[in-house]
Amino acid sequence: AYAALRAIVVAEGKGLRAKLASSWRGVAWAVTTLGIAAAGAGGLAAFWLIPLFKTNYIYHSLPTIKWILGPGGFTRFLSSLGMLQGALFLMSIFIAALTPSRSSRLVPLTAVSAAVVMWLVSALSPYDGCIGLRLIYSALLFLLASAFSAQPSPLLIGSASSLLLFMATGPASYKFQFFNWTVDVGRIIPFSSDYAYYKFAGLARYLIFAAAAVGFSTPLRRAYESLKEVRGAVAQVGWVAIGFIIMLFTALFIMPHLQETDLYYPYAGELHFKLDTDYPMIESLRRVMEWVAANASDNTYVLYQDTLWKLGDWRRLPVSHYFYLSSMLTGKPQVGGGYGTRYITHPLANTETDYLLGQPIPWLARHPERLYHVAGELGITYFVLFDKALVSAMRARPDLFEEVFVEPPFHVFRTKSFNPIVSIEEGVIEEVEIRPNEIVVKYSAPSDATVYVRQVEYPGWHAWVDGREVRVSRYYPNIPSFVLVPGDGTLTNYKIPFIRIDVPGGEHVLKLRYRLSTVGDTITLISAVALAALIVLSYLMQRVIRGAELLRSGHEAQDRRPNSASALPNLC
Repeated sequence: AYAALRAIVVAEGKGLRAKLASSWRGVAWAVTTLGIAAAGAGGLAAFWLIPLFKTNYIYHSLPTIKWILGPGGFTRFLSSLGMLQGALFLMSIFIAALTPSRSSRLVPLTAVSAAVVMWLVSALSPYDGCIGLRLIYSALLFLLASAFSAQPSPLLIGSASSLLLFMATGPASYKFQFFNWTVDVGRIIPFSSDYAYYKFAGLARYLIFAAAAVGFSTPLRRAYESLKEVRGAVAQVGWVAIGFIIMLFTALFIMPHLQETDLYYPYAGELHFKLDTDYPMIESLRRVMEWVAANASDNTYVLYQDTLWKLGDWRRLPVSHYFYLSSMLTGKPQVGGGYGTRYITHPLANTETDYLLGQPIPWLARHPERLYHVAGELGITYFVLFDKALVSAMRARPDLFEEVFVEPPFHVFRTKSFNPIVSIEEGVIEEVEIRPNEIVVKYSAPSDATVYVRQVEYPGWHAWVDGREVRVSRYYPNIPSFVLVPGDGTLTNYKIPFIRIDVPGGEHVLKLRYRLSTVGDTITLISAVALAALIVLSYLMQRVIRGAELLRSGHEAQDRRPNSASALPNLC
């Protein structure tokens, strides 16, 4: 093995510098193209990225949800791909390695093989302390192979995926031993302690799917181009074979995804859960949400205890945030990461662990009066719970809570006092409509009054009373300033800025709309126009090139045609 490796290094090393120098333009073009595509994607997303960066540390100054899976996240990532995607990805990168831009296939094929070996060793031994170094090696090897390939895109995707997976494995992989040096890459990565690490694996997964699509399309494209040159029975058999492969791929891969994917039909307003029939407890969730839709007020929140890890077991119920869809299905506001919600964020809205409203559930069970007080400040009237200790504690305080519906294992409680989302001092709230990015309030007041809205006062809220804009200010609800964040300890001096608006007396309509306009809107508009212009320009250039080729081929055919005068026999 050593002798063979040495022979390869000696044979290829002599001309390696010359080969790299001759292929730098192709690599530079591929890297530039990738950079422009990344910049374009960032430009298209700037309309929400810039507002996020602008407000993140002010309004989300909380311990981040880290999603630390550690080196084991790499094996979970590979297992999530499935056999088909993995095989298509390998096909894609090896086809790219076997399509060199120069005569030799040895360098790209060796580099790709070594990179795949790095992935395999990382999957077999993720906790040996070297997975970070191996993933960096694989990224460099894929990049080297792309320099010698006529189809560098899958190899560049492999390189980017390796770097993303390196990020996804978290801080435990950022520090490794390189010969006699200890390398800590985390020191040079901006904000490396604040990432939701395993989320990078999601980006890598999308990239792998893109490379797998190339792996699937490349042989089909070559078969299609070959069949265009043949006729008769061979062509017919070839077309049937291509159609069969496409139908087989659809049946084995696309159809199962459609059968297991929840689909929302916006025009019909229907949401179809494809897995409902497989898990019996989903019917209980549906009955709870049907009760909420029929009985809960539009002007109060419903707090749901998340079923994710507590009840999700893949037998009775999938490991999923099913209750997060409640506001879409019921049309009633909810606490949590739900559709159309711009409400309190993590940790108060996190209900998937042993905490509710930032406090341990056992502590709330011992002090239900504290839960009652916080619910009043936050505008929560209904609780959907399944924790037995908390259910027993709330049943034991009928002066504070009333059990109004039971669908085992879920219990719905209502607070004795109604806790509105929108309230007014010295007046009456007659009607409230809460929609995504908009709140409409009809009120009457004998004199000037103050309206309180229990939603976070993010920059971007604007208010009008009968079409005349009024100022949006803030107030802070009286809630505990010490909250517990799962996995991150205690957060002190915690405050939530809610909305306060001074309104005139009389009968009026108050409208609040959320629209944060930044320079990101302009960047996105310019990017969209540039993308459309590039598509049109590319189409026109292709037509011009095709027309020039047809004209050139016509001239060549005319030049090859014999002169009719010279072809006539001499009759004289």
